[in-house]
Amino acid sequence: MPRTNLSPGQALFWYPVNSMGAVTVSDPNGNKREILPTDAGYANAVRQQLTRLAITTLARDARAFSPEKAALAFSNPSAVLESEGISIGEVTSSVNTTLPSEQGRFAFALTDPSGSFLLSPLGLTLNSNSTLDNTVHFGSGQLGNQVVMAPAQGEVFVVDDIYANEDNPVVDGKLKFNLNVANFGTAKSYGLFRADDPAGRFHFVNGVHQGTAERPTPLEPGSIEYAQEAVRRSFSNSLDGITGLPLPAYGTNAKATIDLAVGNAYGLYITPNQVLNPSSPVQNLLELRFSIAQVNENRSLQHVSMGTGYFSFEQSLVGSDGNDNDFNDLQFLIAPISPDTILT
Repeated sequence: MPRTNLSPGQALFWYPVNSMGAVTVSDPNGNKREILPTDAGYANAVRQQLTRLAITTLARDARAFSPEKAALAFSNPSAVLESEGISIGEVTSSVNTTLPSEQGRFAFALTDPSGSFLLSPLGLTLNSNSTLDNTVHFGSGQLGNQVVMAPAQGEVFVVDDIYANEDNPVVDGKLKFNLNVANFGTAKSYGLFRADDPAGRFHFVNGVHQGTAERPTPLEPGSIEYAQEAVRRSFSNSLDGITGLPLPAYGTNAKATIDLAVGNAYGLYITPNQVLNPSSPVQNLLELRFSIAQVNENRSLQHVSMGTGYFSFEQSLVGSDGNDNDFNDLQFLIAPISPDTILT
């Protein structure tokens, strides 16, 4: 969960529900019954089943980068420029917390130091913008109570054939997407690379399978060797990755049509200070900022997700001196092509 617009001290929880939003409780004899959101005692029943996802510690500034500004990044750059240098705030996620599988259902709850208790079954709305499909609001669309949920913190984009349509069918296992890039920083280049599984691992390195006696397991994110393979794939300018696309000028955006492999996961990197040379292997992780946290020198996320396929990078190393924490420097949106957006 990489993004929230909450007030200081507010905590976000999840709890299990059925399709009606009901929670299951047991009496002292072990008998189970369901309590609906409209039943008396619902809030008390929920309080007994909360699992904390995160707590926010810094106030949200209305000028900061947000899902609303992200939606305008490619059509109204001024919406992003007003967030320059404004921290997006901080959310501390609870570790080792997982939501139910796709067979399970869950709801959210917000609490704050004053004791207020807001439950999603009584006022949860989803963002109607398809590019911000995982942004949820508590209450009547209150901007101050907003959460963005993204699998694996939005570190990779998984290409699904559900994005196919009559004008953009799956052909030879690949599908066309628009890659939108908006530049509000001083980064020098970027690359898109294909991982071999949704966890971002490489099962092949320079074409050699890793299931050998010398290397029996996949290459995990985190080493310089991993960064070198990611960059190598990006320089292939194939289904394995893409680089070399023009970086738009400051305050502008650019869009290109790219082919991605269905069923595969893709990550991104940017270079804050130099353009990489394909003939010179990466020697230092500080040369890049990856969408996968464990590949970064600081092992921290260098981007926030505002929706599926949305990556908004902070080019300065998070946690370093001089970092403005605005996360608006270089923005990417990998969007499925629909009939009215096909580029010619």
